[in-house]
Amino acid sequence: MHILSLKDENVQQLRAHHPALQSKKLVGRGVFGAVFEAADPSRVLKLTTDFKHINYLIDGRAPKGPYKPVVFEYFGPVGETSNGETLYLIEIERLHRLRRGTHNGRMAQRITRFFRKNDVFPERSKYLPDLTAEMAEFMYDLNCFFIRFSCAGDPGWSNFMERPDGTLVFSDPICDDRLLAQAQWKHHQQRMQ
Repeated sequence: MHILSLKDENVQQLRAHHPALQSKKLVGRGVFGAVFEAADPSRVLKLTTDFKHINYLIDGRAPKGPYKPVVFEYFGPVGETSNGETLYLIEIERLHRLRRGTHNGRMAQRITRFFRKNDVFPERSKYLPDLTAEMAEFMYDLNCFFIRFSCAGDPGWSNFMERPDGTLVFSDPICDDRLLAQAQWKHHQQRMQ
C-alpha cells in the first residue's frame, strides 16, 4: 500500500514539470513518499505526503544531532495528489542501507524490538548496553517529539540508514498515523468490494 502513488496523474505532472524532479531517477519508495536522485550524487530528493516527517527534518523543536539526515533544501509544498494530499519536496543527504549482521544493523533491530514492546524509544543504556549518552538523549528528544507533534513512531528496518562514516541514522522514525489510518481504511474498503 502506497499513500503516494507514482501513477497518480498529479504526481506524474509534478515529476515532469518541477525543475528539481524533471528526469530524475527513482531510487527508493516508502508508504508516504518516494526518493529520487539529485543533481549532486551525495544528495537525494524526497517527495512525501507526510508533513510530520518534514517536521522531524526541519522543525526547530525536532531532535538534533548526527542521528538524523542533513537537510540541504526544503522546497515546501509543491502540489497535491489527486486525492487532495499535499506533496512536499525536500533535498537531504544520500544515506546507505543498513547491512544485516553489522553493529548498526544489530542496534537498529534492538531499538525496533524495544519500541514495539514499549511504544517509546529506549533512553537508557540499561536497555541497550552499547547505547551512548548522545544517542540516548536523541531518543529522549524523539519521544518528546511524538507527543509535541501527535505522531506515531515507525522504527522499521528500512527507516534506519547509515552514513559512509558508519553513523547510524534514524532516517524516518515517525509517521503521520492519521494519514496512515485513513489510507489503511480506504485500502481495506477497496479490497472488500
